[in-house]
Amino acid sequence: MSSIKDLKSRGKKRGRLQRQVVSELNTLVRDIERCEKTIVDLQGETHGGDANYPNPAHHTAWMLAYLTDLLKCATKKLAWEKQIASSRSGRRPRCRKWRNC
Repeated sequence: MSSIKDLKSRGKKRGRLQRQVVSELNTLVRDIERCEKTIVDLQGETHGGDANYPNPAHHTAWMLAYLTDLLKCATKKLAWEKQIASSRSGRRPRCRKWRNC
């Protein structure tokens, strides 16, 4: 049978673990919100490029500007995808600890 001291110690340990889990979840929520904003911004830039250059094939200068804008969007998207990949790999080991709460 466990003593009161042992029970208090376990309770404190679980409390610390639960606070850590809540903190990590809050961080994850902020990451998700930032990703949503990035997605919306990228969609806006992509659609903006399409609107600014309705038919870029008619003019070489328009085509070049359109492709430059498209490349900027692609670069941002690649950076975002790298961020998501690193975020995923960093979260998996922590999620295993959450099951113990």
